[in-house]
Amino acid sequence: MNTSCLITPHFSGLLRFGPAGYPPLPTRMEESSGQRFEFSGGNLTASSSESVLIDTDLLVVTDIHLHNEQEIRSRLGGSGQEYSDAQLIARAYQQWGEKISEQLTGEFVFLIWDRRTEQLLVSRDRFGFKSFYYDYRPGAYFAFANRISHLPTFNQSIDYSKVRDFLVPQNAHRSFEDRTFYKNTKAALPAHQLTIHQGKLTQRCYWRVNPDRYRTIRREEEYIELFRSYFFDSVRKCTEGYDMPGAHLSGGLDSSSVACTAHHFGGEIATFYVNPDLKTTDETSFVRAVQQRIQSRHFEGRPDADVYGSLARLGRLFDRPEHFPLPSTFHFAAADQIHQAGCDVVLTGHDGDSVVGHGNGLLQTYQEAEDWPSLKHAIYQYAQERDLSYLNPDWLTLPSTERQTQYARHYLTTELWALMRQKKVGSFFKTARALHPELAYSYRDFLYSGLDKLTARLKFPTPSHLLTHDFAAQWDRTPASADELYTGLATDYRDQFREITHKSYVDATEQLHHIGLHYGHRYAHPFFDEQLIELSLAIPESVKFGAGKGRDTIRRALRDILPPEVLNRGNKTSFSEYGLLSFQILYLQSLPIFGNGHALWDLVDKKKFDKVVEVLFNASIPLNKKSRYYTLASRALFLGVWLEEMKTHEKK
Repeated sequence: MNTSCLITPHFSGLLRFGPAGYPPLPTRMEESSGQRFEFSGGNLTASSSESVLIDTDLLVVTDIHLHNEQEIRSRLGGSGQEYSDAQLIARAYQQWGEKISEQLTGEFVFLIWDRRTEQLLVSRDRFGFKSFYYDYRPGAYFAFANRISHLPTFNQSIDYSKVRDFLVPQNAHRSFEDRTFYKNTKAALPAHQLTIHQGKLTQRCYWRVNPDRYRTIRREEEYIELFRSYFFDSVRKCTEGYDMPGAHLSGGLDSSSVACTAHHFGGEIATFYVNPDLKTTDETSFVRAVQQRIQSRHFEGRPDADVYGSLARLGRLFDRPEHFPLPSTFHFAAADQIHQAGCDVVLTGHDGDSVVGHGNGLLQTYQEAEDWPSLKHAIYQYAQERDLSYLNPDWLTLPSTERQTQYARHYLTTELWALMRQKKVGSFFKTARALHPELAYSYRDFLYSGLDKLTARLKFPTPSHLLTHDFAAQWDRTPASADELYTGLATDYRDQFREITHKSYVDATEQLHHIGLHYGHRYAHPFFDEQLIELSLAIPESVKFGAGKGRDTIRRALRDILPPEVLNRGNKTSFSEYGLLSFQILYLQSLPIFGNGHALWDLVDKKKFDKVVEVLFNASIPLNKKSRYYTLASRALFLGVWLEEMKTHEKK
């Protein structure tokens, strides 16, 4: 096995800027596992000497898996295993200085303390694959680690501003922020370089996407060929140097594309499917189609029934609450299988939806251009090819004409209401008049839809949040964020790029990273690739939309390696039923723990929470009316489990 590709476990360290002996070295560092390194002005602990370099000029700490490592080594005048990871970063810094991060692709975090200039530099990869946390006290110290609780200066003081953000659903694609759940502990921003010089901390975004480089492409097939080439290259880079690759396999287009491409390159792989054993979530037919196509070593499991136990375990590993919409009963079940299979890297389909794109913006393009015949045609294609059961539970059995009529009314009503909310009265009447002859849509349809919306809101009133009055009134300063990523990016690209890079995906990536650290394997995400994303942003919406099914780029690029069952599916499985079931299990398991005096109810209004719980346990209310209730209530319980783990840890 290539030892440079093995998981790098936790590192932690402390640089002192103040008087000798301040702050006192915490006991936790004395007890840390791994190799201990002492140097003038500080000390650190790391699992391997390969990731650390200490010489008269530089201190370097790294955790890297570069996708362009051979290119970097070649540019630096070396090859093979001539440099350790830390030596490679040191040489790169000597060559490119503060422009080092622009040269690197892949997964990395590194810290460089330049003794000559007395400058500290920290860099994190573009997608936050690797984690880095720090506690900086100007004139005193800089503590750092790749796990929060391993910080030498760590304490459990909670940052309640972060807790509020966690409990209140975010409607927009917010960028990642440096705030963590702990006071004084910050997270390095993805795609940013942090510098401390003469006591001043600055952050610089080093990644500038440039989709315009593909403006010269004129043929659709050229986009498809490039997408295939970049996707193949990304999967290859993610598996390069590993002995036993595996892949999550849900049966969806993303995970199936990754698994089939990995097999296309490297032969045998292991695949992992977690099945909740519910009719609405059953992907078995698609999973089997892929498994038979690539002849993988296949493992199947069930989510752990102990939902509370899984969340408590995650809290101990992740140092914060569950961040996925569904509890990590799925991820632990898969990780157990991965450990059993002996895989050293596991590929995911996270998040192909956003990167590839569905082409739904095509409808908006036609509407803004007032191209009503094309809009009508696209709406009808969309209705014909997509599974829109959220509009009607019997969608898949409806005649084509009825599907087209129902979706046209839904789309047009949504767009007209948006114009009303934006107070664009002229555009509203102009659009409504134009749509009447094209799609037989009338003002009466609009008014009826408004009545339906009002009735639904009165029947199923959903609170905007579950915070107590006092907690909701507390607000704090805005944290540093990665918003600079979007500076100067054309509007045509910005929405999709925000969707790809927003904080929820970074949070999810960090969570998987910590689970992998615990089990001893690495998660890799081929869709998160710089080249692939730039290209996908540039691909016209019409190419992505295809004949209405959406995501046509990847369908056409991989049509020779995907099984037809997956290639032609137009639906995406909803896990709403499992989400509801897991919440109900968690609620019953936590009921004896979260009594009236529990700290959770200082933050969450228990009366509001109990009303939401009534809705979630009411079998007469349709499942599609419960999604927002589930989001609010599950987040509250996820937080409660973490608070309980914090209390248990404090007692120990």
